[in-house]
Amino acid sequence: MRFFSRYTVKLSVCAFFSAAAIILLSSVLAPALLKSALLKSKSQYMQETAAVFSHTLESDGFDAVSEYAAANKNGSGLRFIVTDGSLCVVADTSDAANLCGQKLILPGTREVLDGGTRFDAAFENGEFIYSALSSFEKDGERCILFVRFTDYETAALFSKCRKALFFSGLAFGLPPLGFTVFFLANFGIRLGKHSDSVELLTLGKYVSSDDIRGHDEISNAARLLDDFAKRQEKTEELRKRFVSDASHELKTPLATVKLLSDSILLTPNISSEDAHEFLTDISTEIDRLTRICTKLLQITKFDTLSGESEFVRVELSPIIENVCRMLSRPALSAGLELRQELQDGCFVLANYDTMYQIFYNLIENAVKYGADGKEIRIYLYLKGKSVIFIVDDDGLGIPEAELARIFDRFYRVDKARARATGGTGLGLSIVATAVKNCHGTIEAQNRAPHGARFIVRFPFCPPDPEPISDEGGRQQ
Repeated sequence: MRFFSRYTVKLSVCAFFSAAAIILLSSVLAPALLKSALLKSKSQYMQETAAVFSHTLESDGFDAVSEYAAANKNGSGLRFIVTDGSLCVVADTSDAANLCGQKLILPGTREVLDGGTRFDAAFENGEFIYSALSSFEKDGERCILFVRFTDYETAALFSKCRKALFFSGLAFGLPPLGFTVFFLANFGIRLGKHSDSVELLTLGKYVSSDDIRGHDEISNAARLLDDFAKRQEKTEELRKRFVSDASHELKTPLATVKLLSDSILLTPNISSEDAHEFLTDISTEIDRLTRICTKLLQITKFDTLSGESEFVRVELSPIIENVCRMLSRPALSAGLELRQELQDGCFVLANYDTMYQIFYNLIENAVKYGADGKEIRIYLYLKGKSVIFIVDDDGLGIPEAELARIFDRFYRVDKARARATGGTGLGLSIVATAVKNCHGTIEAQNRAPHGARFIVRFPFCPPDPEPISDEGGRQQ
């Protein structure tokens, strides 16, 4: 399995560039913006200083430069250079690199001589250097004043800020980058496991994904996939068992029909009585095959039910009464009494045929397996938001070990009795599927001291409120 998928590689690249952008912003762009702001910050100050000093030179002469130099011999970072009309330096406040007597032509000199001003700023050798050029008139000549200011304190502060921004960029950029890479590596591994599980599922191999833990989207998807795989595995097992059971159930009557028909064909002078007996047995087996096929078709119908679009609001008590009328004769023949306790107003969202099938199969099952001379009790009532339907009989009940499989297809507790009564082992499976389609639940229990009980619960569907009419008969 690859450590990174294509998706995680893309996310890793995005995370890398995001971290690089943070470091670049904090260590390069932010200092550049700060330096640009600091370089422009002294513009007004320098131009005002040049203007004031030019005015002083016009009134006091060049001696003002010497006086300023004597007053600031410890150095304040300011340097004044004055040239005469021929651009020869006549005064310079610097002792270390005094330019007196030398020609000084600076950028912007012509502009300044024409009456303009010029401001320049630069960051050189770790120092902020600000300069201003202005002109003044002295003894009929146009002289130039050059003011230069070196800001050592701001330069030192800027160097500290630049270092702080660089290290803060590393601090804010590298840990998220490391965390993102770790997260994406873990994400890639977990996503790879999830992808492998899906691939195995598509190949029909149902593998659990319980090793993926957590509460994020991948963990939830893994749990859903695991539940789906288990349901698919169970469905596949049920399908295989259904095919096996159906084949077995269909094979027996077909083999009997084949044997009886061969017996008739291989007996040249068979008597009419024997032929009638064989044909009667063949008819019985064909009826059995018909019942099995009918039940299978009913199961298929319920398994492929399109949804609630066919459902309407129906009341259950009239359906149960109709079923009991249909089964009253078989119950009477078996020496059983059908006792009903039905509450009116029990509405559910379903359809008539489905409800009829559920009640008919459950009550018929109780008639087949109830004790002779006893009664079958049928209850219907509303409890809270549920409609409860119960069928009790006084038969032998269901072995406890068989309760979990009672609703499986083709499963019969007493196979000998089921064959004698024409049972196919599909009736309760049909009921369970139909109840589930109606959003209900079904449960089988044993009664004390003997007998079986089937409990079906449906969501109650309350009737719509009737409109209120005023005295004139108009609806409000």
